[in-house]
Amino acid sequence: MLVVLHGAKKNVGDFLIRERGLALLRHLRPDQELRVLPRWEPLTDEALEGAEAVVLCGGPGLAPHFYPGVFPIGAALDGRRIPILPLALGWSGQPADAPERFTFDEPSLRALREIHSRIGWSSVRDDLSLKLLEAADVGEARRTGCAAWYHLPSLGKAPAAVSSVGRLVFTPPARSGRHFRETVQVLRLLRRRNPDAERFCVFHRGLRTGTGTRRREAAVVSALAAVARALGYRVVDASYRLEAIDFYAECDLHVGYRVHAHLGFLSLRKPSMLLCEDGRGVGQAVTLGDPYELRAGTPDVVDRLEAALEREEADGHPMLIRAVEEIERTWPVMKETIEQLPE
Repeated sequence: MLVVLHGAKKNVGDFLIRERGLALLRHLRPDQELRVLPRWEPLTDEALEGAEAVVLCGGPGLAPHFYPGVFPIGAALDGRRIPILPLALGWSGQPADAPERFTFDEPSLRALREIHSRIGWSSVRDDLSLKLLEAADVGEARRTGCAAWYHLPSLGKAPAAVSSVGRLVFTPPARSGRHFRETVQVLRLLRRRNPDAERFCVFHRGLRTGTGTRRREAAVVSALAAVARALGYRVVDASYRLEAIDFYAECDLHVGYRVHAHLGFLSLRKPSMLLCEDGRGVGQAVTLGDPYELRAGTPDVVDRLEAALEREEADGHPMLIRAVEEIERTWPVMKETIEQLPE
């Protein structure tokens, strides 16, 4: 039996990571029962009863307070020698644009060194995260990509040609207040470029207060949703439920700020353009060969976005092709990483 610790609370992107991670484990270790638990709750001896390994399943878990702040896994670290596999973890994105200034605190360093002493290697989701772990000198790590890269039915398939955009998804930023004006400009740009498309504005963390969303933030998000509706977008609250974004499979293009909307589209071999809010987006852009690296908040980003969309459409979506090629090249590394786990 494998204990799998996940970070899915509210953001639908975290639910996508969880479900894709579980699908990979079931595919590659089909004989293992999975005991799936939230990572923020302290791991207990009872939860570990009968476990042959613990999997830390994706998300931005590489934070200064990795242990015990993000992963309170003391029961697995103390008094037992079962393997603990960090699977496709990512840098938390802070300090923004400065991964070289990132450091783990001392309890986290000790925990990571102990974890790496029990396995061949851990895995991270992007090249920036790999450099961060290498600099910490805690043990071997390999870049497997995010679990969300891998939609198993799409592996081995080439991107489908996109002749026109009938359905378009836009995802607003996590920091809607900081980028409110820019977000409205992007909404208008996409309406102008795709006047006949069915357009969706999808809030991955929802529209309401609660579970990490403060009242002021919810008010800004509600105002942005009102603007989107006025511009002819269908507003979707995708929080808490992965089924809320099932319709992405029937859409033709994603443009927006949410990393896991971007990765979800790429995994389905569909075009997507990401606006990077912090190091989490930049890490994926660098890793997947995005030549544009559009940074939210830069003065000309909306003009650069329009130019990038025009170029991608004219040239047959070369960025999508590069991303899919990288996913396919990396799949054997992900497969070998999971195959370290007991059968």
